[in-house]
Amino acid sequence: PIVPFLVSKGQVGIILSTQGWASVAALIPAGFAIDKYGAKGVLQLGVLMSLLSLGLMAISSGFPTQLLARVVLGAATSVIFNSAMALIMEHFTEPKRSEHLGLAVGLGSLGNLAGPPCMGALFDAASAEGVPEPQFWAVLPPLLLFVIVYKMLQDIVSKTEPLLEKGTENLLAKACGGLYLFKNGRV
Repeated sequence: PIVPFLVSKGQVGIILSTQGWASVAALIPAGFAIDKYGAKGVLQLGVLMSLLSLGLMAISSGFPTQLLARVVLGAATSVIFNSAMALIMEHFTEPKRSEHLGLAVGLGSLGNLAGPPCMGALFDAASAEGVPEPQFWAVLPPLLLFVIVYKMLQDIVSKTEPLLEKGTENLLAKACGGLYLFKNGRV
């Protein structure tokens, strides 16, 4: 329902698989960024990426925009998951750590299961009422949720320093198939 303009199953498949491939592609760079910059800042970046993606989905139902939105959302998924797990590891010790890790994974899974049908129902309701840009109303709840999450992250204090020492990121990047994304402290 977020991509109602699509008429072919192939286009839907491209959009959805692109999101998955972007998520896979972002896993290792997200881990490196967490090690280099710390979990909180990377988590904030992931939330901002999600906001950008949802904003793109809200303003346009065209294939190129929706494709770009799904690429950004796929990458954001990996950035958020990795950095949220790292932030929990940083803030809690056992037995609370396992409880919070499980809760985070469970809530994320619930969002992945319940979000799309809820967004679809909102899209259908807005369409039935003749509301212009019905995809905006479909993405409004998660957009607001990510704004709240971003504001809540402002109060979290990072307890540890980034794990990588100067020069180590090059060695790690080369060890992972020549992936070299961190040069001179830039992502």
